[in-house]
Amino acid sequence: MAKKRQRRNRRDREGPRDRLSELPDCVMLHIIQFMDTKSVVQTCILSKRWKHLWKYLTTLAFNSLFFNNVNNFTKFVSRVLSGRDDSISVHNVEFIRCGDAQSQPLNRLMKYVVLHNVQQLTISTTLNSKPSTVFRPYIFSCQSLTFLKVSINSCDPSIIVLPESLNMSTIRSLHLECCTFTASDRDYAEPFSTCHKLDSLTVEFCALQNGVKFLTVSNKNLSKLTVRGRIKISFFQIELSTPNLRSLTVLGQNSHPSFTSCNLSLVEELTIETFGSKCSERTELLIISWL
Repeated sequence: MAKKRQRRNRRDREGPRDRLSELPDCVMLHIIQFMDTKSVVQTCILSKRWKHLWKYLTTLAFNSLFFNNVNNFTKFVSRVLSGRDDSISVHNVEFIRCGDAQSQPLNRLMKYVVLHNVQQLTISTTLNSKPSTVFRPYIFSCQSLTFLKVSINSCDPSIIVLPESLNMSTIRSLHLECCTFTASDRDYAEPFSTCHKLDSLTVEFCALQNGVKFLTVSNKNLSKLTVRGRIKISFFQIELSTPNLRSLTVLGQNSHPSFTSCNLSLVEELTIETFGSKCSERTELLIISWL
């Protein structure tokens, strides 16, 4: 009994144990990966043990909702990219900017992604006017990304003009929203043929550059395709050359057929959600032919 009282008294004198800080670094890093990056960086004031732990993050989640103004958000992103330990690989980067964004921090972020072999990247922001600094989409030639989502909320898809060919040899899942496809010496755009590992593709509210008549989705590996259109700006023909396509989803306003002739012999799942004042006879016949 005396020994138990001595141990209890010793614990009372020492105060409560910080069991979290007693965990190995690898366990602590795993836990903080699920937090937004701002909260993780703020842990540096807790103790010497926590001071530099954020520099070893392999997931960076930047969200402007946690900042009272855009300047603080931009400065924070810059300081994190400059201050983290570059000897540690970054696997996943998320950039969520609520409201109109500037191209300069986006360009820096994308360049960082390319130089540090990031595997997954999500960009969600608003661009309502032509940026003062030219938008340089380094990511569309990145050789490390396996997942990319570029979600641009804009009424003008020509703000983000994609290169003619997306040279992304490792990409498996690609989501493009409000971008423009290009072609220089032909009347069709064919950006996906060099993405040899591409399995899932989503194209939302995109457009074609002047002079381009239709989009060719040519990819031997693609198994899942989702296309969403928007009234007045996103009506263009799509030609499919996807022999292994198994899932096709068509969403949006479809008062006229969006697809030219295509082979859907392997498709196991077909989803069509359309709206508008009426459905044209050509569209009805096209849907019937697909079925």
